Amino acid sequence: LGDEYNADAPEVSSALLAVAVSAFNNRALVHLKLCSYQEAVSDASFVIHQFNKGSSNGSLVSSEMVVKALFRRAQASHALSSKTGVSGGNVDLLQSALADLQRTLELDPANTPAAKELEIVKLALAKNAQKEKTEKEKKEKSVKFESIPPTASTPAASSSTPSIAS
Repeated sequence: LGDEYNADAPEVSSALLAVAVSAFNNRALVHLKLCSYQEAVSDASFVIHQFNKGSSNGSLVSSEMVVKALFRRAQASHALSSKTGVSGGNVDLLQSALADLQRTLELDPANTPAAKELEIVKLALAKNAQKEKTEKEKKEKSVKFESIPPTASTPAASSSTPSIAS
């Protein structure tokens, strides 16, 4: 590369960043296919961050690229939400997927796969809300049952014990 190469030159760093963003976006897809969902979220988040960072000064990340990254992150978040061992984060992951899918459709309203995924995520959120409601009702019923005092007809409530005649 000789004397003309200068790593600090804006064109070089911009070109390298553009390649890195593209590579991270592609790697996010690979991670999705390999069911490495946390890694897919991380790589897609990098692309989205670069888009948001560059939106004020001429982004190197195209809107098409960020649409792909948002959709991939949404798919990974949705998959993580149903993965066993994720405690308490189920709703948060589904909410994250929902937000990413809504943003995807804002940028690309004709994105049919994103629209389908959005409906699936909404259904999962509704099922989760119903499940939480049912569990809450069961807990309330169990607390009410435990707080009912014994009645006079139960042996624990009678103060006299029967005597045995000999």
